[in-house]
Amino acid sequence: DKEGNYISYLKADPPPPPFGATAIGVVVTDAALSKADLKRVAIMAHDGLARSVYPSHTPFDGDMIFAVSLGDKKGDIAKIGAWAAKLVERCVVGAVTAR
Repeated sequence: DKEGNYISYLKADPPPPPFGATAIGVVVTDAALSKADLKRVAIMAHDGLARSVYPSHTPFDGDMIFAVSLGDKKGDIAKIGAWAAKLVERCVVGAVTAR
């Protein structure tokens, strides 16, 4: 502040967020993917949220996509991630428009 004290607003409770929602999802594949590959798939799948939720990636939400490998088949992470993003998008749209 003007007196040189530690920023006073840090001492107070933060204001409530103007809006917020959290989307959580899991992408499961039967491809044998490494931890690094699964991280890449999860990052790519997260794009499906950005395509279907506005605004997305705000500081007030806790959006998270997990990726899990349960198989030993050969797989292309670029294709798996691209399909994961498309399916996350479809799932979110389907969930919010379901009656």
